Amino acid sequence: MDPTLLQLALAAAGAGMATSFLLTPMKLVKCKMQVQMLVVHLTTALPSLLAILASVMRSAGVRGLWLGHTGMLIGETGGTAMWFMTKEFVVCILLARCTGGINVEAE
Repeated sequence: MDPTLLQLALAAAGAGMATSFLLTPMKLVKCKMQVQMLVVHLTTALPSLLAILASVMRSAGVRGLWLGHTGMLIGETGGTAMWFMTKEFVVCILLARCTGGINVEAE
């Protein structure tokens, strides 16, 4: 039995939620690097990735790597669910065109 679109959306939302825990520290460092590129004069050397990680760990500890996690959690959970559900819906429509019938369940 094939999963319904709702089941696929819930599975994708769970995957997005798990992904947000991995991506938040990387996004935090990326954003700090981008902001420093705007603030620091071009003649000064920009801090490295490791320097930024060390700075965050010194000021906020390991938990500081997940600053901003709530926004990332919401974005990744909802975004991944919508992206994957849309992809599966389009696949169902394309398969229906090839086979001559449509079988899209919304339960």
